[in-house]
Amino acid sequence: MSCPTYLLEIRHTLDNLFMNPFNLQDLENSYHISKYRICREFAAAFGKPPLRYLNDVRIEAAKNLLLSGDKRIHEIAAEVGIENTTHFINLFKQRTGVTPLAYRELNQ
Repeated sequence: MSCPTYLLEIRHTLDNLFMNPFNLQDLENSYHISKYRICREFAAAFGKPPLRYLNDVRIEAAKNLLLSGDKRIHEIAAEVGIENTTHFINLFKQRTGVTPLAYRELNQ
């Protein structure tokens, strides 16, 4: 199955510009394709909807930052594009099973 070029472009953007704010309306406006279609086709191609994919990319980046320095949790959250620290901690725990601080402690 070949993947439409616009889906590859979206994935590339999410992989490389994850620290920027994104929403589905922006994607709809950029590609002139309904956000519902984008979600459906992106999930079919990559196994998850675009915003879940984006959050997974952000959490992976945060894991690397947690282990590569001593930045504070709110600094790491902002660096990966999540301004609300509580949301970041909850999302991190949801994806990894532990809080960011516990992750850092367990892996050092």
